Amino acid sequence: MKIFMFVSNFLPHLGGLEFYVHDISQSLNKNWADDVHIICFDDAEKLCEEHTHYKIHRVKRLAVIGGVFSIPSPLSLIRVLKRLLRDSGKPQQIWTHTRFFVSSLVGVIVAKCLGIRVLHVEHGSTHVVHKNSAIHFFAWAWDQSLGRIVLRSADHVVVVAPQATSFVKKLGAQRVSFIPAGVSERFLKGPRDRYVIPTVPVFLFVGRLLPGKGVENLLRALSDPRLESAQLDIIGDGPERTYLEELTKDLGLSSRVRFHGAVAREELHRWYKSASLFVNPSFSEGGPLTVLESLALGVPVVSTPVGCVTQYFEASEGHGLLTQGFTVEDLTSALKRAIHTFAIQDGVRCSQKLGSTFSWQQVAGKIRTLGEPLK
Repeated sequence: MKIFMFVSNFLPHLGGLEFYVHDISQSLNKNWADDVHIICFDDAEKLCEEHTHYKIHRVKRLAVIGGVFSIPSPLSLIRVLKRLLRDSGKPQQIWTHTRFFVSSLVGVIVAKCLGIRVLHVEHGSTHVVHKNSAIHFFAWAWDQSLGRIVLRSADHVVVVAPQATSFVKKLGAQRVSFIPAGVSERFLKGPRDRYVIPTVPVFLFVGRLLPGKGVENLLRALSDPRLESAQLDIIGDGPERTYLEELTKDLGLSSRVRFHGAVAREELHRWYKSASLFVNPSFSEGGPLTVLESLALGVPVVSTPVGCVTQYFEASEGHGLLTQGFTVEDLTSALKRAIHTFAIQDGVRCSQKLGSTFSWQQVAGKIRTLGEPLK
């Protein structure tokens, strides 16, 4: 089966959505020999970039806002799509990702023009959270207009977090299914078998440095006297990095916080396993892959109550701790409690359980079936 996958940004741009698209595309090709074409926006136009399990078609973009919202060149978009359809033929399914990206709107329009089914995968569960009121309003206005068109036009909407079901239905989605993200096989190899409370706990954050990720709260929590011995490694980059580095200095945390920038996914394995605790302080998430990857390696996690983290924790049999809410005090209390009470008895069993519950083959198979014509 031929599948066109529309996404705003793609590798080497790093992010949870990009890894999701990579993993699910790889699974579709490996398990069903599907011919997957990923259409994304980038700095330069490039057609049919061959990879082992999929092909990438890059549309030149005019601008990128906030490091994630890409605006494509109309001429480049038309040129790439015409050449793709001419060389590869008409697809059987079109998949789009996240309602507030231009790529999703383009995917819906292409699907309707070709008369084929469109599947939309929604990675968010609320309106975009941003401390800039203008951006916050723009995102809300987009959801109420073009985002609503995407969700209402999709033949089926897949949400990666259970609480997103009511959110997308309010925006017009008709048929909705909750299917959580999967965990890559690379993170199921060599899990840490036991957690030992360290004298100097090392916290780890992995993700884009954006306002909604809650890293500022994590830094402020670390400045609390109750966590004076803890250290923090921050993996990732983004528009908030300069501000967060300055805040680190202002809080007197320079000796305990290290910014490492973006790293290759192949390197994340060792960073996860070197940490005492993985921390997800985000204000809004769908299915945070970093939480799932940490748990798969036997690393305990402290997270805000977002997305399907609760389902991940339940499957891990007690390897995670939820904060009560989203304040600095909520996060501080949870971190303090975690470093004194966590005791992972069997990280290998945790890894096996997560692998059997959240395999990409299961995830891809379920979504793929939703795209089949209704009988």
